[in-house]
Amino acid sequence: MTQLVTDWLRIATEGNTFQNVPIQRQWIVDIAETYDAKKYGARIWPEHRRWYGAWGDVKEVKAEEVDGKLVLFAKITPNSQLVLANEQDQKVYTSIELDEDFTKSGKAYLTGLGVTDEPASLGTDRLKFSAKDRFATHKYGAPEQLVMSYPLTSTENKTPTDKATEAASLFSKLVSLFSNQAPDPKQEAATDHTEEEPMDKQQFETLMGVVNGLATKVGELDGKVEAFGKKPDAPATTTEPVTTTVPAATTEATGITAEQFSKLSESINGLVAKVGGMETKFNALSAEAPNQEPNPTGTGESISFI
Repeated sequence: MTQLVTDWLRIATEGNTFQNVPIQRQWIVDIAETYDAKKYGARIWPEHRRWYGAWGDVKEVKAEEVDGKLVLFAKITPNSQLVLANEQDQKVYTSIELDEDFTKSGKAYLTGLGVTDEPASLGTDRLKFSAKDRFATHKYGAPEQLVMSYPLTSTENKTPTDKATEAASLFSKLVSLFSNQAPDPKQEAATDHTEEEPMDKQQFETLMGVVNGLATKVGELDGKVEAFGKKPDAPATTTEPVTTTVPAATTEATGITAEQFSKLSESINGLVAKVGGMETKFNALSAEAPNQEPNPTGTGESISFI
């Protein structure tokens, strides 16, 4: 695959930057003399951040005098991410990263190159790639037509008994899903022959109480999310998860068996406890200090960039 290589680009100029950070002339002299991509290649980083992944490499550098100031030029090899960002008018300027005493040699070395939305050094060239440059870094195949079809099924000939059997089987699988247990084959096989004992009013009210408890917990968590967005001065207090106790099931009413009701209630109670635990963790997270920002290197190391 052909690798895109740019022409010479001005990436730094000696003197103060717009933030009054000085770029020493000797740094540029050292970088032009010592840089070797085979020895230690400088990678291209969006906004100097490491967690996005690298967007290319610095192939070679040179220094030239321009209008009485020493200028550092570079040829870079951008990858498709940098080309795509550039097409959207993003990350169009460069900012050098250097080590003033590389490997204790007493000389500066180019260790990386940031691409930013605003210039750092004065007189840097604005990056501009054309759409055709994308094809130099990637190969594309011809699009193929995608055809999706689904088997047709008919329910017209199904009897009420068949439909009831399918509904009972689906409910059994739903209970198994909530309880993280595999469906019981014996129970599924017995569905056609076992008479379902109906659920009475007390069981129904208990089930509704558990569901309402879950809804309350989710509502509290939603309120904390909104409060966290406003970043209050004092952290929210921790609320311990509440588990609703389900009384022993009796038999009567229509719908599910006592055993299935018990399993469903236990599953929902477990879900309430999990939401409560998530709320506790969120309370700890909301107590973090404001304006925290991770290290751009992502590794705990320090970098010097201009």
